[in-house]
Amino acid sequence: PYLKNIRQLTQDGEFTKAGEAYFSPDGKQILFQGTKPAHPHYQIYLMNADGSGARIVSPGKGKMTCAYFRPGSKTFVYASTHLDKRTYPAPKVPKNPRRRYKWDYDGSFDIFVGDLETGKILKRLTTDDGYDAECSYSHDGRAITYTVRRDKKPDMIWLMNADGSRKRALIEREDLACGGPFFSPDDKWVLYRGMKPGGRSMHVYLTSIDGETTLKLTTVSRVNWAPFFHPGGEAVAICSPRCLSEST
Repeated sequence: PYLKNIRQLTQDGEFTKAGEAYFSPDGKQILFQGTKPAHPHYQIYLMNADGSGARIVSPGKGKMTCAYFRPGSKTFVYASTHLDKRTYPAPKVPKNPRRRYKWDYDGSFDIFVGDLETGKILKRLTTDDGYDAECSYSHDGRAITYTVRRDKKPDMIWLMNADGSRKRALIEREDLACGGPFFSPDDKWVLYRGMKPGGRSMHVYLTSIDGETTLKLTTVSRVNWAPFFHPGGEAVAICSPRCLSEST
């Protein structure tokens, strides 16, 4: 009842899997990650908003995830393991290609800036051992928020300047594993998912950029996943396994 004009943009004959799709600021293009027989690990692709003209813009080796356009620029940010040759081997093709979705927290993921036209890597933004991924830009293009996993600590939300400088933790809690961060349209808040270590339910949160205020947006115990702001800033869309209730 909430969606209309639904259409499929990627086809099974071309992509075996596709996801993490995000519009360019002008709404004319989409960045997404996909797998093909030639590239069984996720690679980053750019296509027109109608699904035409899809082309690879990542290195073509290793694993890729979470690409995001930089506003006011012809560049994008994404996470990659291509510097670690151990991640090159192709995964085994599953007997059931429609298997349950599984996120890959490979410790070789680092964050890179790429050129939208050529796919050339322009800069490496993170170098620390551990998982650095799930990155997105602020709407002014000056900052990046991303997910960090170190050792056995719960996943954290970090911030850095667009050039990779001034890296710092925004959410670093022992009682909550966080991920999937995005800036609010006014760039004053970060929206993300959070889950207690070992828990089965996931909730959606907002934390102010200064880290002083955190709001919990969901109350029903289930997997509340993939939150994203409406451009107007007054509503948040989330994915959930059941119909949403008034409390969310």
